Amino acid sequence: MKDSEHLDDLVDMLLREVVGGESPPDVRARVLNATRLIAGAPHVVRRPAVRIPQRRKSFPVFAMAAALAFLMCVLALLGSRRIANARTPVVVAQNGQVEVPAGGLAKDRILTTGEASGVTFAWMDGTRVEVGPAAEVRFPRARFWERAKTIELVKGMIRAEVTPQPKGAPLRIGTADADVVVLGTQFSLTRKYGMTRLEVTEGQVRCESAIGTGIVVNAGSFAEAKQGEAMTTGGIADKSECVVRGFTLMDADTDLAIRDLTDGEAVSLSALPSPRISIRSDFDGDAPVSMILNVTRDDKKHTGIITYEHPSLPPQSHAPYFVTGDYSSIGRSADAQPWTPKPGKYRVE
Repeated sequence: MKDSEHLDDLVDMLLREVVGGESPPDVRARVLNATRLIAGAPHVVRRPAVRIPQRRKSFPVFAMAAALAFLMCVLALLGSRRIANARTPVVVAQNGQVEVPAGGLAKDRILTTGEASGVTFAWMDGTRVEVGPAAEVRFPRARFWERAKTIELVKGMIRAEVTPQPKGAPLRIGTADADVVVLGTQFSLTRKYGMTRLEVTEGQVRCESAIGTGIVVNAGSFAEAKQGEAMTTGGIADKSECVVRGFTLMDADTDLAIRDLTDGEAVSLSALPSPRISIRSDFDGDAPVSMILNVTRDDKKHTGIITYEHPSLPPQSHAPYFVTGDYSSIGRSADAQPWTPKPGKYRVE
């Protein structure tokens, strides 16, 4: 009861404060009734609302890293495949007896040509190499990131037309005697006679010998390298000014001329001063700085001459030039080596 009276007094006081005097009876009655109803209701303590933040979805870091690693592997594989295709040549033409390795010209495979045969291979950038007869070319295994084209001339002759190569990735051709570094030019390279000969027809080619010396060979010049010896260089004779007019039969014992040879002539050894003979090449104009002479038999049998595949015969780099070679290695370039041919038909080229 006291609580009710206190409630009435409290309502009266609040109404006076709000109204500024005595409030109308009906207003007072409605406020009292509402107040009693609220006072009789269960006491509820309202706690301040707590907002629980939603949990962020975690970013798939591990999945993203795995996807990125996979993408990098795919790009690396595609890049290495593109580099491998760019440095691996393919055969574009061939004639005669040619042995092309199965699986392409890469990974330590060897390409060979027979007598009177030839093959041409090319790279994607248009660089072409023509391989002559009785030649052997090896394609070394390369690391997957290497861009440089590399081949090895084991024996025989090649002619190359090289398009400009990327910086730091030249075409490299190795032999037993020298390494040739090419950026873009035309040249021929021969590995015979126990030596390597480079002839440049256009541009420049760097030639590095096996003993560590290197020179730049310009167009119209040649370089010859032999294991353990310094390289020799010189100018290539102009073919228009140097013409082979014929051949002279020589007495190899006296190094004197016997007579000029004519095409198709039959020679009897018994009618000669000595059966130990040689054949000298004769020129109109100045003799070339070097000469390659080939002697073959029509029946394909061995001629008995130590040919360019035999390293015991030193290269002829001084005129006169004999089909049998000379003794240039001991300072006797005009001294022909002897030859006693067996009966048969021979061809000199």
